[in-house]
Amino acid sequence: MRVFLSADMEGITGVVHGQELTQNTPSWAEARRWMTADVIAAATGALAAGADEVVVVDGHAGMRNVLFDELPAGVVAHRGPAAGRVMCQVEGLDDSFDCVLLVGYHSMAGTVGMLSHTWHGGVVGEFRLNGLPIGETAITAAVAGHHGVPVVLATGDQYLVAEAGATVDGITTVAVKETTGRQNARCLPLPTTTAMIRDAAERAVRGRSAVAPIVTAVPVTIEIDTLSHRQADRIERFRPVERVGVRTIRIVAADVPTAFEHAWLAVEVADFEAGAWNQ
Repeated sequence: MRVFLSADMEGITGVVHGQELTQNTPSWAEARRWMTADVIAAATGALAAGADEVVVVDGHAGMRNVLFDELPAGVVAHRGPAAGRVMCQVEGLDDSFDCVLLVGYHSMAGTVGMLSHTWHGGVVGEFRLNGLPIGETAITAAVAGHHGVPVVLATGDQYLVAEAGATVDGITTVAVKETTGRQNARCLPLPTTTAMIRDAAERAVRGRSAVAPIVTAVPVTIEIDTLSHRQADRIERFRPVERVGVRTIRIVAADVPTAFEHAWLAVEVADFEAGAWNQ
């Protein structure tokens, strides 16, 4: 049995501030340890449930956050920056996996959850799949569902737990903190959340057959509201997309992976700021 584990950072135990998400700061060094602990807890639970291999995809920022040398046997790490990927947090996900675990995820853009956003907080105001606003949980679930794979676990704050439950019927969830403000939360300690995540992951993997993969109607339509018209200008110039509003672009594709691959590249393009010489 193979288990796919997609890990983000905003929903990790103890993380509450943007500085903890930023490479090469003392705060990030601490948060990396917390992230690694949450990931190992989920992977250990999956292995206890009979997984032969757990593939961990580091899915935050530079995507080299998890401390590689602390991962146990049976875990394979997919590391490396977003610029070298086509599917971001679901890079490598296919029908060879039996289930998906989401660790450290956060709620979507426009919600009150901890450091909430969708893919890129500096670009995406709202992200819609077939007309429905969604976040990263639903994005991962849609890609997994295309391959017939269920998402069975999600960990994060209480808003992520609610979003995951509304997205995937029967998903197992763990709230590692209670958000009280965009960068404030009541955080459970690592020994407590480690046990919670490990036990939940084991239960979720053992009960994976009870969770149905998400089925998305095709053709697939994605609309992205950017935060500025200049970002939409940039996407329209460099990507074959339809401009449907001052800050809105639309992508239509035959299937979910193709649609999200194009959408991820569009967001990358939107983030390319012109140099000082051209301003």
